[in-house]
Amino acid sequence: MTVSKVKFGVVGCGFIGSTHLKSFKSIEKGEVVAVCDIIEERAKKAAEEYKVPKVYTDFYKLLEDKEIDAVIIGTPPYLHKEQAIGALKAGKHVFLEKPIAISLKDAIEVRNTVKKTGLKLMLGLCLRYHGLFSYAKNLVSELGKPVKLWHVALGRVPTYADWIKYKEKSGGMICENGVHILDFYRWVAGPVKKVYAELTRSQEGITIEDNATVVLYHENGAVSTLVQSWASTHPYRSWGIVYRNGTLSIQGYLDGLIKLSKRDGTREEKEHKEDVQLMYIKEMKHFIECILKDKTPSVNEDEGVETQKIIEAVYLSSKKKEPIDMSSI
Repeated sequence: MTVSKVKFGVVGCGFIGSTHLKSFKSIEKGEVVAVCDIIEERAKKAAEEYKVPKVYTDFYKLLEDKEIDAVIIGTPPYLHKEQAIGALKAGKHVFLEKPIAISLKDAIEVRNTVKKTGLKLMLGLCLRYHGLFSYAKNLVSELGKPVKLWHVALGRVPTYADWIKYKEKSGGMICENGVHILDFYRWVAGPVKKVYAELTRSQEGITIEDNATVVLYHENGAVSTLVQSWASTHPYRSWGIVYRNGTLSIQGYLDGLIKLSKRDGTREEKEHKEDVQLMYIKEMKHFIECILKDKTPSVNEDEGVETQKIIEAVYLSSKKKEPIDMSSI
């Protein structure tokens, strides 16, 4: 591409779409020229707030806009496959919010379309661009490979979007939300060879699981665990990693108290505070650079499919009530 600025259309003006629109205040080489939402009032409000000149309510009409180089898809997961493939076939690069799809079959279809078109696709697995999670990843070079990784996440079903409560639209709590942590585990500890999971639902009015225990057995011997609940009556978050030569623990999620100890006896504690918007800005700048310089995005379609395989194994393990060998997925 010979242009010096990438022009975007943002599809979905809800929570995550608005988050991405906000990022463009800090991005010089990207510009949003159109927004699209099936709720016209919401699209117009976003256009006015972020000074976007064009408003669409029909996704495929937006794809006909020749000014648009790339689209940001921030719609519910059940629409991801259709919209990503539609955009790619229309000649648009795609920034696709996680998950890549609500099934492995759909994820593979998206990946195959990327390969056929030769266009760029990047997934919104933003923790890879957050300072605290990058710090944990980079400690591997200093403290050795991970031995044990854990994450405890207690809270309630998010209220910013009604579709999250329904498995046919969100894919489930693990598919739509836990994907962030499962992708982080694979990024830090490497490929997974076996998965065991127990998923249950304790609340009425939803069709997703609201309690989950997931165990990943990595090829290098590391074991990762995720304990997640959307049925808790108060929030709680903590996570960490035991490396060969040290331990990192965090009381919190994106911010909180960091404790780091090393096998030589060194210990330190510090508070981490970071503007949440920064990770969204970083990932979008990377995507734009990949388009302008014809580079492969760091979180691309292949990465998305590999993480979706783990999610597929999670649901299969819970259904069969037995561990799932990843070679069978």
